[in-house]
Amino acid sequence: MNGFLNHLKTCKSCAEELEVNYIVQEGMLRMNDKSASLNLASAYRHEITNNKEYIASRKRSIVIANVFRTLIFWTLLAVTFVYLRVTFT
Repeated sequence: MNGFLNHLKTCKSCAEELEVNYIVQEGMLRMNDKSASLNLASAYRHEITNNKEYIASRKRSIVIANVFRTLIFWTLLAVTFVYLRVTFT
């Protein structure tokens, strides 16, 4: 997903097409809601920003989870090694 958002930075055609599709879809959804904001270009930019923040947050979570998994693996390996050494000496 991050590659897609990065592509939007460099490909003006894709960025414009995505924005138009977003505005049309959101406009159709909000058409009957009198209280809904119709500033759809701003809503689109907000949505893109939120997605970038979500991706960054997910990446951090994955890195942290991998660090903990690695620590657990090495801890269990060390405990197993110590247990086997104590048992067979």
